Amino acid sequence: PFSLEASGIIRRKSYAASSFYQIRAESRVFNQFARNQGLSLPFATIPLDLLHLPHFWDPQEITVQFSHNPIASFIRRLGCMIYDTLLGVAVYMIAGTAIFFLIVAALKLFGIEGDPNVVISDNIVLATLRTGLSLFCVGFFFAWFWSHGGQTLGMRSWRTKMISMTGQPLSFWRAYMRWLLSLTVIGHIPLFWGHDALHDQFTKTRMVKLTKEENIMRNWD
Repeated sequence: PFSLEASGIIRRKSYAASSFYQIRAESRVFNQFARNQGLSLPFATIPLDLLHLPHFWDPQEITVQFSHNPIASFIRRLGCMIYDTLLGVAVYMIAGTAIFFLIVAALKLFGIEGDPNVVISDNIVLATLRTGLSLFCVGFFFAWFWSHGGQTLGMRSWRTKMISMTGQPLSFWRAYMRWLLSLTVIGHIPLFWGHDALHDQFTKTRMVKLTKEENIMRNWD
């Protein structure tokens, strides 16, 4: 049977029941084919007839890119976490500083005097708001990278990638939910038996190990 994976690395952009599908041509085979047909790159709308896809191929049976790669081990994930934690702390500090100045501006606007640090620390609402928004920015950092290519800087260094196991692109909010659930220690226990982490099972994602060749490709779209 015809295999999309055997012909190159492609991502389908549309799952509508029509004779056209959006695919991303990232292999030499489809790049050359698109050039011969006068189609624009990197995205090309290619009819099924031109691709000679067999009619028995079910559009719902979606081939998930990198789904056959091994699951990233706990040690590899730990290396990613150490690297990305440093970046996360930097994001937290930058966001916290920006939010602090916004709160100070709001205090001045409402005529509240005093040391801003004391005012914020003594006010549980302001303190919670500052911490909560700072943590949200950290989650935004991870969710954006996971939903735009599947790799943070730490994951690229350790040759790992986040993929969606549903066949649909990983959405920002599903990635954000995964980040929230990954903060629990118990979710990582299945990794010691070679299974997906609990937060991956819940959000239908998977963190896989890449080869050196696969890790070279940049896919931040």
